[in-house]
Amino acid sequence: LDESLVAMQMLLGLKTTDMLYLKAKGSGSFDDGAFNSTCVFIVKSFVSPGMQDFFASEKWTSRIQGDIWLYKAVNRSLDLTIDRLGRTSFEQQLANFRLAMQITEERCNNGKIRFPCSPNGVRAENYTNHKIDSTDCLWLDSGCGYECIDQISAEIEDRLSS
Repeated sequence: LDESLVAMQMLLGLKTTDMLYLKAKGSGSFDDGAFNSTCVFIVKSFVSPGMQDFFASEKWTSRIQGDIWLYKAVNRSLDLTIDRLGRTSFEQQLANFRLAMQITEERCNNGKIRFPCSPNGVRAENYTNHKIDSTDCLWLDSGCGYECIDQISAEIEDRLSS
C-alpha cells in the first residue's frame, strides 16, 4: 500500500502530508455499525488448519488463478512506474512517507481522535448516518482523524524538508 500511495503522490505532484491517513478499523476495535446502528466488534482474523489445507489445495489455487495473474500484473506495472519515476527518488519519498506516517500514528493515535465507537464499543452520542458532529470523521467512519492530521501536517513538512 505504501508504495502505491507514494507512486500516486509523485505522479500527481502532491506533498507527503497529502497522503497521510489513520486506520479507522482493525481487529480488536469496533465498526461504526452504520448498518444496524450499533457498534460491532471486529474479531481478529485467523486461519484454521482446515482453511490452511483448503488454501493449499489445487481447487483453491485454480479458482484464484485470475486474481494471481492480476496481482502480478499490477505489481509489475507498479515496479515499472517506480523505475520511470526514478527508483532513488522514489525510495527517498517512500522513506519520507513512512516517517510521516509514524509521526502521524504516534501523535494522533493517543485518544485524540473521536471515532464513532469508543474502545469499549459505545456508540458516540448524537452519532447517526446524517449527523456526525460527535466524531472527527469525514463521513461515517471514513477519514477519521483528519483534524489531527491537518494540525500536524505543517510540522511534518518542516521536519521532512530539513
